[in-house]
Amino acid sequence: MRRFALIACLGLVSVLAWSVSAPLSVKAGNTDAAHACQQAGYLTLTRSDGTGFKNAGECTSYAARGGQITGIGAACTATATTGCIVLDSVTIRAASLNPITYLSATTYTLSGTMTFTPTCQLGTAGCDYSTVTITGSGTFSASDGTSTLGTGTWVASYSSPDPYSFTDASFSSTSCASAAIQMVTARLALTWPTGSGGAWVEVRLDSSATGPTKTFVLGYFTATGLPGGFFHTADVNGVTLGC
Repeated sequence: MRRFALIACLGLVSVLAWSVSAPLSVKAGNTDAAHACQQAGYLTLTRSDGTGFKNAGECTSYAARGGQITGIGAACTATATTGCIVLDSVTIRAASLNPITYLSATTYTLSGTMTFTPTCQLGTAGCDYSTVTITGSGTFSASDGTSTLGTGTWVASYSSPDPYSFTDASFSSTSCASAAIQMVTARLALTWPTGSGGAWVEVRLDSSATGPTKTFVLGYFTATGLPGGFFHTADVNGVTLGC
């Protein structure tokens, strides 16, 4: 219900697209992992062998040396049937909707990768949208503009009927690779040293138009002890979507 209300506020349809012709294979950098170690974030993180860290310094040093921290920056590769989203320190700011109005300096910064499927054109032979799948993981931090309020990790999934579609500029269905408007919405399970919570984050990339309700990252957070509500940015630097 929240998602339908949000789309009405923004004057959107449930579509998303941005044409990417070449395969994409990328992963978040170890800088993102090092950031996640701070503010007691190391308490929720482990090395690839499952061992934890004694303190933030040990965690940061491990990431700086190229160590892989479980759940952060996993490889993300687009294939013939799956797409890939990379969030590289994407910051979204507290906002109200209709029209988009930024409320304060409070932000969430997201890094990580997600894989999604299907990517075919709805209605074509063999194209099944009855089950949408989104998987992935990464890190987040919340800030009031002056200090960090908390850091942790997230795990992505999909929940129907969240917006997920690929269309041309006229909003007619097409494949992800051929689309002008790509829209993918993921549910995030959040974990940090003092709690857990949830969010949904919508990535909408539109190569056919501009403006704050055309290309954006939009989120809604429910995290006890951390900022809640809507967060938005029309600056999608750091967002890469391939299919």
